[in-house]
Amino acid sequence: MDRGNRGITFRGNSAQIAFTYQGVRCRETIPIPPTKAAQKQLVLKRQTILFEISMGIFDYGEHFPESKKAKEFRKNRPDRYTIGEGLKSWLQRNQAKFQTSTLQDYNSAIYHHLIPTFGDLTIAELTASKIKEWLSELPCSNKRKSNVLTPLRQMYEEMYHDEIIDKNPLARVKNLPTQSREPKPFTQEEVTKILNELTGQAKNLIQFAFWSGLRTSELIALRWQDVDFQHNRVFVKSACVRGERKETQNKIR
Repeated sequence: MDRGNRGITFRGNSAQIAFTYQGVRCRETIPIPPTKAAQKQLVLKRQTILFEISMGIFDYGEHFPESKKAKEFRKNRPDRYTIGEGLKSWLQRNQAKFQTSTLQDYNSAIYHHLIPTFGDLTIAELTASKIKEWLSELPCSNKRKSNVLTPLRQMYEEMYHDEIIDKNPLARVKNLPTQSREPKPFTQEEVTKILNELTGQAKNLIQFAFWSGLRTSELIALRWQDVDFQHNRVFVKSACVRGERKETQNKIR
């Protein structure tokens, strides 16, 4: 058998087809017996691949659906790559950057809201109007809606900067306005009544919370080594969120 066909190599009961796609040298193995008929079939397949690449219509996944390279190249095809795939990949790449509480919030947004709603759409199919329509029906606060959109915004922003997409539909979707509630602190009379109901360390803790103004998470994370008895100071260095201690944004308060 003539084994000199360029780009085709037989090895046992399989053959390897080689070609260049998007500047990457690709080699794909196909299980096929080393017969003359198989050789002709592979020559035609490779010619088809080269023609489709030259015409800009080559779909790696259609020719080699089980290929690892096919999955990688699909990321560069916004008309093929789904939002669900993109969000999962984005989360996997970036999860090491996030605090545990942030990661939990993103997981909730992605798997409970974004993927069930948009997961089967391709990257190219999402429009600003689809997002706005969905937001108008989402039964939660404006602040929560903005938070849910965050992973989707960041994923599309990455794709835009990587030149995978020409326009970002999220750029035309503004965060919804939020109304901050006016604080309603306890009156002096209420504070006195609360403290009169407490004794021991519980009273000390709540009394300190009243006069220091610490957030609950900061109060829980406070340690004795954070207290400077000599100068009557307390250093707020960390907070406890969902059972995990983390550094505060302002190192010392």
